[in-house]
Amino acid sequence: MSIGIAVAIGDAVLMVADGRRSNAYEVLTNEAQKIVELAESRAVIEFGAVMASTAVVNELKVSSHMLLNGDDLISSLTRAIQNAGTLLVASVTPDSTDMSRIKVGLLAGGVDVDGAYVGGALYGHGMNEPNAILVRPSPEPEYIVLGGEACGAQEYFKIELERAYRVAATDQSTFLSMAKRAAKSTVRHAASRDPTIGGRVQYCVLQSGKPIQRGFL
Repeated sequence: MSIGIAVAIGDAVLMVADGRRSNAYEVLTNEAQKIVELAESRAVIEFGAVMASTAVVNELKVSSHMLLNGDDLISSLTRAIQNAGTLLVASVTPDSTDMSRIKVGLLAGGVDVDGAYVGGALYGHGMNEPNAILVRPSPEPEYIVLGGEACGAQEYFKIELERAYRVAATDQSTFLSMAKRAAKSTVRHAASRDPTIGGRVQYCVLQSGKPIQRGFL
């Protein structure tokens, strides 16, 4: 399992992910690079089965120059997720693993001519079609949390983010700093309750006309 968080506010997007990859028996690494930059103004967070999500990322990289806005990116992502998820489910013997874990997904964020946006798609076992979403700040921040559902990660982050917005609604720089802390706290909260989540917490910030900021929390 993984956890990814994407937040859009003003003309900026913050993306945060944990660094742990594991199987049913052991932690494989705590330093996986799950945030992948597609261009100066777009990035995605890999989620779910590694081979399938990596295949989707590679497909998006090839067509990145044609993905001119958020709608294009999410539409392309959704199609690629469905194709990869279908192949993934077909390749797994049903009684060989927990089929509920057989899913592939990506969170996405970027800045286009209409401003900042976050979105994503998820598809896998037991789903008739991908779940896909694209949201923009209005002007309150919009966010997506993928993963950590069993330990209430989304509700935890919502409370932390609302506190950040109350303090720094008119100061985007301060808000982003507080949102980073809220995201890190959420990952740690989830990791303390789910051993498949954890490791080094990574982030990137996308802003119109500025180089991508990246680092660890």
